[in-house]
Amino acid sequence: MSRLEDGQTDGYIVDRTCMGTYIHGILDNSAFIDFLLEPFADRLSEAGQSFDYHQFKEEQYDKLADHVRRHVNLPLIYQILTENHD
Repeated sequence: MSRLEDGQTDGYIVDRTCMGTYIHGILDNSAFIDFLLEPFADRLSEAGQSFDYHQFKEEQYDKLADHVRRHVNLPLIYQILTENHD
């Protein structure tokens, strides 16, 4: 569990494979990623390559952006955002 600045706790841990939190960006914390992946370290080393989380995250953002571009009328959104609403 994480302790917030105001002293309250956040999150819930059942065990190393089942936990949750409301902390945005927790997966950007390398210490937490190390904690999360530690039980799988032997499998990762057997794969012969390290996992580049930053690269993976950027790839996921690119996939999301492509999906949004395909399914959202972005010119209409931009028009609505830039119209004079007086």
